Amino acid sequence: MKNIVSIRIGYQIRVGLSLVEAEIPGAVGIIQIKDIDQAGIFKQEVLQNGGMAPYIWPKTISYILPETDVSRYCVHKGDVLFLSRGQKAFAIPITEPLENTVATYYFYILRPETSQILPEYLALSLNLPLAQSYIRNNLGGTGMPFITKSAVEDLPISIPSLDIQKATVALEKLRQQEELILRKLVDARHRQFTAVYKESIQQGT
Repeated sequence: MKNIVSIRIGYQIRVGLSLVEAEIPGAVGIIQIKDIDQAGIFKQEVLQNGGMAPYIWPKTISYILPETDVSRYCVHKGDVLFLSRGQKAFAIPITEPLENTVATYYFYILRPETSQILPEYLALSLNLPLAQSYIRNNLGGTGMPFITKSAVEDLPISIPSLDIQKATVALEKLRQQEELILRKLVDARHRQFTAVYKESIQQGT
């Protein structure tokens, strides 16, 4: 990883998290774990816009007045956030422009060398079983497990051609779209069954 990706630790708030309105001068958006959608609650809208899960849901981002200059912690389109703490570490590509937005220290901010690896492909690779096995084997700490920056830097990753990377990402997006369609079909069948069942009960009384 360290040969193709620069890695920075997110912003650590030294006092309690005090939220402010986005319109206040100097306010900065801060990405927290709550802003990550893994389950695909909003997946339909994201997929329709050409994205894939997991992803940041901008509508939930809160704002703070930082104590110091936070420019080095700002997240930009093309970065990848890597959740470094907790039982499941995973990566989220930033595919939309974010203005004056930082990530908390729960994340590593990965900035890939895009001439070698695409951000979405990097995130996808980190979320696949091979990388996840490496991550689990390198978790440390007591209480809340975490993976160190040096362990992430040493994480082995395969780098095919950019064309293959693009095709792999496109295939994953199609897989997620298919999953969404099947989920909607199952929900529709369930509603249909419920309606028929209710009607049969009413006719039987």
